[in-house]
Amino acid sequence: MTARRWLVFLSAAIAVIAALLAVLLPATPASAQTGPEAGNGIGASHPAVILTVRVSHRVSAGEGRCEPVWQAGLASGACVAAEDTGDAFAGLNVVRSDTGAAVAARLDVGDESFTGTNLARGNAPIKGTFSFFVQHAEGDAFSQALSNGEDFTGQSGTLYVTRAPCGFCVSSISATARSMGLSDLTIVTPDGVFGVYSPETGVIREP
Repeated sequence: MTARRWLVFLSAAIAVIAALLAVLLPATPASAQTGPEAGNGIGASHPAVILTVRVSHRVSAGEGRCEPVWQAGLASGACVAAEDTGDAFAGLNVVRSDTGAAVAARLDVGDESFTGTNLARGNAPIKGTFSFFVQHAEGDAFSQALSNGEDFTGQSGTLYVTRAPCGFCVSSISATARSMGLSDLTIVTPDGVFGVYSPETGVIREP
């Protein structure tokens, strides 16, 4: 057989093998795709383990502000409105810079936001709490909410604090949230979700 005939034979054999491989080997399934949609935690769905953190303003349907976002320090599968969380702490850092406060806090409940600092003086003590709670940033924010006169019964809230609350504040937050009739309250620090309040349990800290 001449060299030319060998080349023709080999080309035909390669074509047959390629055709067989195309039939026998399955295509890559969609579940094996990579990228943002492939379950890397951004935009992925995590049913039954989503912990909602309230956004700081009303969000229209389909705006997509509460997609699950995975961050170090958050509860497993926590769903956080990342943009609003970032905005909250950016604003609180401005407050700290402008006032010289060591700690700032923002309480979002209902359609209202209340900002407090550890420089607060003159707030009336809140019944059922430590007397100095209202001089802490968290207590100052709650004091303003109580002074607002609005009924927050049954509403959800989010408390952003630039530093993890002390033990005295944790118990006082539980007492105040209960007296306000809140259905739930999520406490968020720059490290993630610090704890979650419910009327049945008080504030439960995340591990």
